[in-house]
Amino acid sequence: MIDLSAPGEDIFSTVPKNSWGLESGTSMAVPHVAGAVAYLHSAASAKFNSLYMTDPGAASLVLKDIILGTTTPIADLQGKTVTGGTLNLNNAAQSIHNY
Repeated sequence: MIDLSAPGEDIFSTVPKNSWGLESGTSMAVPHVAGAVAYLHSAASAKFNSLYMTDPGAASLVLKDIILGTTTPIADLQGKTVTGGTLNLNNAAQSIHNY
């Protein structure tokens, strides 16, 4: 089952032949989550950064728990995703900053 949703419909992106266009699908949603992970590392507390330096595996699990635990619930996603929600970068950033 999918853990959470992320924007993936009509995303402005690069397309073949050195151009831009609207694309949809998981190939458009996954970069949102990957970008969120990168951003959260930049917003993380000193405590989280210390954990990451000493035990990156444990820090990765903490980060995953933060992302999944801070989603915005969406009624249509209940039973379709593990969290029943969509990525909420603001909530996740606040959580990792306060970790």
